[in-house]
Amino acid sequence: MEELLGWGVVANIVQERLAGPDLEVRRGLKHFAGGAKVWVSLPFCGDGGERLYVVGRHRGSHRYIRIIIESRHLEHARAKAIYSPTVHRLLSESGDQMVFDSEERAAGWAADLNARGIEAEFDDRRWHWVPNPPPMEVEFEGRTYYLAHFNHRRARYSSLLPPHEP
Repeated sequence: MEELLGWGVVANIVQERLAGPDLEVRRGLKHFAGGAKVWVSLPFCGDGGERLYVVGRHRGSHRYIRIIIESRHLEHARAKAIYSPTVHRLLSESGDQMVFDSEERAAGWAADLNARGIEAEFDDRRWHWVPNPPPMEVEFEGRTYYLAHFNHRRARYSSLLPPHEP
């Protein structure tokens, strides 16, 4: 039986995503096929987890690679035991937290990753997450904000009332 080397968080690359100015549907990402399993790091640069390091097999070469992707391209995050010495080495050789000492810590990060929606801006202040699709009104820091615009990346809210149509 193989030895448990630690715990990690794995997620799947989204099957389809919207991209480009015309919002065309694309399958997977450039480096990973849709549904591919990748190992995910904790947020690394203070951006709230919008971009994350991942380790997974490249869709062309099938070799393990380590790159940064946007967290919105991940789904179905879960804790998983690490048994492979190769995977453990790739996850632990970087300074980023990708190997956890317990299943509970890994499961906690996976739950946080799954609970995310899309990024929301409130009168040009960022770094808050709302469900996807975004609600029409949101209470934030004691004020009511109204949905002004949204796309596949983010929602923009304004404290101004929406215009009234006759």
